[in-house]
Amino acid sequence: YIESYFESNHLKCPELVSFTSGESLLAEKSEKDIVFLDIELTRMDGIRVAGILREKYPSIILVFISAYSEYYKAAFDVQPFQFLDKPVAADRLLLTLDQVLERVVNDTELLTFCQNRVYYSIKIGDIVYLESNKRMITAFCTSGTYEFYDKLEHLEEYLGTRQQRFVRIHRSFLVNTNHIRTISYTCVGMSNGVELMISRDKRS
Repeated sequence: YIESYFESNHLKCPELVSFTSGESLLAEKSEKDIVFLDIELTRMDGIRVAGILREKYPSIILVFISAYSEYYKAAFDVQPFQFLDKPVAADRLLLTLDQVLERVVNDTELLTFCQNRVYYSIKIGDIVYLESNKRMITAFCTSGTYEFYDKLEHLEEYLGTRQQRFVRIHRSFLVNTNHIRTISYTCVGMSNGVELMISRDKRS
């Protein structure tokens, strides 16, 4: 199905690798971008495998496959992109691939800025959150931390036209929802281990 999807859309098919167990998937060292993962596996279940993958690759796209809907609630802790019911219907898979490619395109778009007269470009999908202190913006990314002059309102508008997954939780914080790991009434926990306060007017 995946190979025929790329062929019919005149796209180069990415490298496809299949695994017969969660252990063999985790033992394979190359970076993983998109994983279609059964929940019911032989030894280590798919939700546990997904948790390890999410910890190692925060931006990974996880699509769960299962015949049992009772797993869905437990799976939300690892932030799946989509669920596919068994047996997998071709039209449902093709729609999911459309959505996956849209996400990949969004995540490879760049934010460009100038720091000390040097221009930098960082992947939007790598941004964990942006913090504003007066006119100084600090971008906390999976690749490091960057500082540059801008307004958070301007960045919120710019990112909003490119991908819809950044949320203003405070006048000082703009967070990438793909990197949120926990949410409480007063704060969010991010993938880099930082907890950020939610302002009272943003809680709704």
